[in-house]
Order: sequence, then C-alpha cells, then structure tokens
Amino acid sequence: MATTISHQSDETKKSRPGKIRTRIRIVSVATILLVAGITFFYAITLPWLLHLLFYYETPLEPADVVLLGGTGGALDTAVEYYRNGYAKAILITQAVPESYKHIDKPIFPYHFIREDLRKAGIPDADVFHLEREGKTMLETRQILRDWMYAHHIRSYLCFPGAQTSRITKILHDHTFPNGDVKAIIRPYQGRHILRKQLLGLHNTMVRMAYWYCFYRPLLRAESSLSSVPSL
Repeated sequence: MATTISHQSDETKKSRPGKIRTRIRIVSVATILLVAGITFFYAITLPWLLHLLFYYETPLEPADVVLLGGTGGALDTAVEYYRNGYAKAILITQAVPESYKHIDKPIFPYHFIREDLRKAGIPDADVFHLEREGKTMLETRQILRDWMYAHHIRSYLCFPGAQTSRITKILHDHTFPNGDVKAIIRPYQGRHILRKQLLGLHNTMVRMAYWYCFYRPLLRAESSLSSVPSL
C-alpha cells in the first residue's frame, strides 16, 4: 500500500513540470494573440473606422474665395490655391477685435497673416477678413453666412483637418440649407498621433452634440422670423 502511494506521488511530481510548461505555452500564445489583436486594431481597424466616419472630401474645383484660419497655419495652402486659379480671393476667417482696430502696431495675428500674404504677392484687394469675432460656434457660423451673402459668394474652398472634414460638411449644410453656397472641402492630413487624434475627435463630438442640441434649433427659430436663409 505504501509502495503504491509512493509510486503515485512520484508520477505526480514528474507530471507537474509538464503541466507548468503547458500553462506557460498557453499564456504565451494568448499574450501574443492579445498584443497582435490590439496592434491590428489601433494600427489598421481604428484608423479605417475613423476615416470612414469622419472623413469627407469633394473634387477640387474653382471657387469664389478660399478660407484661411486666423492662425495662418495653412497660409501656404491658401496661397497655392489662389495662385493656381482655384480661388479669386482669400478670406481670413478671424476678425480683428475692436480693441485692436485702432492700434498702429501689428500685434494681432491678423496683421502678421496679412503681411505674409503681401510678401507672397497677394494683392490687398483680394484679401478680406470678417468684421467681427464670433463668441460661440453659432455666432461664428452666422457671421460667415452673412459675409458670404453680403459679398455674393456662391462657392468657397476650405481645407479642414481630415478628422473634422465631415463635420465641416454638416455645418455647411446647416448654414446654407438651400444649397445656394457651395463648399469645396479639401482635407489636409496632419501627423498621425493617435492620442491627439482621439482627443480631437472627443472635442469635436462634444461640440457637435452641443450644436445639434442647442445651436441648430436656435438657427431654425431664426429662419422662421427672418427671410435670410439659416441653418
């Protein structure tokens, strides 16, 4: 009896290393598959999904004006479109604050952008800017809309970030629901830093939720009280 128990104990001890090695193999394979799955998701699936949901592009064609953001970060792109005949004029979408309008020294970004455009050979007569600054996204869209109508603009060219291009299309459609102003949207590809991309998308989605819940209804109410087309 004691011999039998001792024999079984020896077999158990011998089988333990084999079981441990098997478990190690299973854990190793599972870890490799998990890492491969996460890598595949972040490297291929997620960028493809983001592109599908948020990317929007239209064919390039001539427009009345090309929009240039107030930071001037895409100034070279705007100048290129102008020189190649795709835009008749450039609109700087950031206005000069009232407190800066009577200051001779160029201390506001608009002045530096304007000077850079002069250095690029763009005539002053073909450069415009909005007269006032919008304090909210709604007011900014209203100011842009009113400027377009006041200057008889029927098309404009813009180059938002790739991940905000579809949002740009949505805002345009709400701003000009009658289709009397056309947007040529040419997204630019920035550096693909996933953390910044996800943060930017989060901020964009929050802004769009606020737009749909609060701003768009206000514009619709405005349209019922005014003959000017609204969102």
